[in-house]
Amino acid sequence: ISMEFQPIVSTTTSTNTVTTDPFSDAAHGVGPVTLTGNATTDSYDSRLGAYNVSGNLGTNGDISTDATSNGAVSLDANNTVSGSVLVGPGGNTATAVANGGTITGSITTEPSTWSLPLSTIPAGVVNQGPLSISGNTTRTFSEGTYWFSSLSITGNGRLVTTGAVKIYVTGAINISGNGVGTAGNLPTNLLVYGTVDPTNAANQTTSVAVTGNGNFYGAIYAPAAAITVSGNGAVYGALTGNSVNFSGNGGLHYDDALGNLGRYVTTTVTTTYTTTGFTRYSWREIAF
Repeated sequence: ISMEFQPIVSTTTSTNTVTTDPFSDAAHGVGPVTLTGNATTDSYDSRLGAYNVSGNLGTNGDISTDATSNGAVSLDANNTVSGSVLVGPGGNTATAVANGGTITGSITTEPSTWSLPLSTIPAGVVNQGPLSISGNTTRTFSEGTYWFSSLSITGNGRLVTTGAVKIYVTGAINISGNGVGTAGNLPTNLLVYGTVDPTNAANQTTSVAVTGNGNFYGAIYAPAAAITVSGNGAVYGALTGNSVNFSGNGGLHYDDALGNLGRYVTTTVTTTYTTTGFTRYSWREIAF
């Protein structure tokens, strides 16, 4: 008698869900976060009114990094973080934080690194090419979602929004001059995403510069970009990039209203196959 066997296979399926709030800290970097000059951080809640009016001033100006290298977070003598500082999991805070200034909150490690995928441009949003605003030009955008291959505001140029606006950029971002007039001065009304062109991966945001004397109300998410902020203008909102360098005399005022705005939920399903034995599935007699 000849018999044939087939394996008995069991399957195990596991699901892992990672939730990321890209604007949950005043500044977050995959790599280093550096404060120089007179830069400071603190917080307020734009839902309660303007910054530092009627007690609208808080200490949620946290800065964080996924890095653990020496000086992954660096503060100079004139810098103050009104909040906590966090470095990557397992990092040594004594060496990863070069604190020459003042940190009012805790100095600790992240429970895990941030999941920071490049943003996906929504279906139906068309690339309008480069957006360049210079001279005395003002460009006004109504509520909606826009895509540009690059963004440049220089001289007396100004971008004005009249509602909640999302701008996806797949190249360099340079905001200077008179900068941006965000609707109601509410950071939640301007979300700027530095990402990659879905039709050409070579076109990607790797640099973001916010300079000059104009205040910026909004949040910037560019996980592959070096973000630099300089000049006398303040940032009201949040910054998330590959690295963040904040210098000059302006402050970084985190808006609590950003909270879980723009939340990413990434779910990974893994199936494992295991052989637990064999079973006979056919047999036949063999004549001798």
